[in-house]
Amino acid sequence: MAFSIVVVSHTFQNDDGTPADGMVMIQLSEPMTNGGVTRETTPHTFLLDSTGSFSVHLAANDDPTTEPQNTYYTVVERVTATSNREYTLVVPCDAPHGVLDLEAGMPEGPQVIG
Repeated sequence: MAFSIVVVSHTFQNDDGTPADGMVMIQLSEPMTNGGVTRETTPHTFLLDSTGSFSVHLAANDDPTTEPQNTYYTVVERVTATSNREYTLVVPCDAPHGVLDLEAGMPEGPQVIG
């Protein structure tokens, strides 16, 4: 079995409703393997587009045949509309329609880092 791929995305807006500027960095906690394919821990940075949005295809962390279990992604947001935030995210293999809004996966009260 191969990794389930989930589209993770979000749109950031300033308080006045205009698109926010900034970036989101996402990094896997440790290498994970499924069906002979390994995903590495290389950090990936995504600049927000002109609408304040980003989108990325990520491998789910909780596929039954993924090893090791209990991996996660670290997400760092550097966005003009919010305080800088860092938190962990588990991308579920059963995300509805294979899509996850970053905010839905965010834990309550993400850590403010600056």
